[in-house]
Amino acid sequence: MQLIHTIALWPLLKAMLCQSAPTLLAILFMLLAALSNLKFHRLNQRLNYLSCHDALTGAFNRHYLVLLEQAGDLARQQAGILMLDADHFKRVNDNFGHGVGDRVLIRLVQICQQQIRPTDRLIRWGGEEFLLLIGRADATQLGELAERLRKAVADHDWAAIEPGLEVTISLGYLPHQENLPLHEAVRRADVALYQAKANGRNRSERWQGDEDQPTE
Repeated sequence: MQLIHTIALWPLLKAMLCQSAPTLLAILFMLLAALSNLKFHRLNQRLNYLSCHDALTGAFNRHYLVLLEQAGDLARQQAGILMLDADHFKRVNDNFGHGVGDRVLIRLVQICQQQIRPTDRLIRWGGEEFLLLIGRADATQLGELAERLRKAVADHDWAAIEPGLEVTISLGYLPHQENLPLHEAVRRADVALYQAKANGRNRSERWQGDEDQPTE
């Protein structure tokens, strides 16, 4: 004799779910925890990026330079310093608007990044002024880089952003000097930058000593 038991499907499924509920809940909580950790990791990465980069241009910011100095990276890289500034940038904002001015700064950073090595660092120093850290480069190499940057900016088709727009930069640089504090190295490169402006702008100058700095 063959005995056949008929069991309703729903009670069977209900019983299986009841038995599996703790396991399913555990899996669900694990998935939620993994998702939360992933979101936290991405948020942390974003915050770390923002803490070291300029929000407008994507260049590094001053805080990043402080971190490099604290870690001793500047001394190890024997970095020379090159300062650059967009000439008459106030006129760009006044004549074309701050929106165009922002686009100029973004494009200026892109042009500079195309001319430097991956190991070099471009830092937005403030406003339209930028600082470049160039590792293991002598005075001749820094001078050549400054001229490449100057020419690349001067030759760029700025009218593609706004008809009639022209942009040039002035640059000052200081080769690496052993045991010279960072703040003094930056000051000297900045003096050279303003000497370039005093000498007519759209040019580069090496620091030769302190001179009176012209006003914009």
